[in-house]
Amino acid sequence: MELAAAQPDGAAQKAYARERALPARIALARAVEVAYDHLLGTASTPGELGTIANMEAHSFPKMLDDPAKALEELLGGALPPEAFPHRDYRGPARLFPLAARTSRNTGEPLKLKALTLAAEPVQAVTVHWRVMGDGEWKALDLPHRARGVFEGEIPAEDLGTSDVEYHLEAKYAGGAALHWPATAPALPHTVVCGPM
Repeated sequence: MELAAAQPDGAAQKAYARERALPARIALARAVEVAYDHLLGTASTPGELGTIANMEAHSFPKMLDDPAKALEELLGGALPPEAFPHRDYRGPARLFPLAARTSRNTGEPLKLKALTLAAEPVQAVTVHWRVMGDGEWKALDLPHRARGVFEGEIPAEDLGTSDVEYHLEAKYAGGAALHWPATAPALPHTVVCGPM
C-alpha cells in the first residue's frame, strides 16, 4: 500500500494497487481463512476462544478493515468478494464442552456448557449420564442459550455423592449426530465426587 501511494500520479497508483496490492490482499484473506480454520478446529477452552475474540477485536481491524478502505480509495471502487475472508464455518462439525470438569463437590450440581460448531445448525444437545458403573443411562436435553451454545446442569439431588460418567450427543435435523468424547458411549467422560 505504501508503494502504491508513492507512485507519481493517480493513474499509476491505481494500476499498482490493482496489479500488486489487490493480489496481496486476496492472498492475505486466504491466509486468514486457514488460520481461522485451525483456531476454530482446536479451540475448546475460554482462553482459546478469548484469543479468537481478541484477534477479531484488535488484530483484524488494523490488518483487514483499515487497509481495505485505503485500497478501495486507490482503486476507486469496492473490493471484490474474494478480497475478504469467508464468514461461514467450513471446517468439520464439532461438539465439545467448555472446560470439561473432572471433579465436583458433594452436594454440587454438575453444570455443563456444550458448544457446537457446524455449517448446519444443531437441533438439540443431550447429556447422557449415569452413576459410575451403573448400566442405566439417563438423558437430559441441555437448553439452547445462543447460537451453538447449550447449557444446563444435572441437579445435585440426582447425583448424590456418586462419581458419575457422561457423554454428549448433538443431533441435526437430518438425523446425523455428533458425540463427545469421541470414544462415547464405550468410554465416557468421568467426574469424581469429593468432600466439600
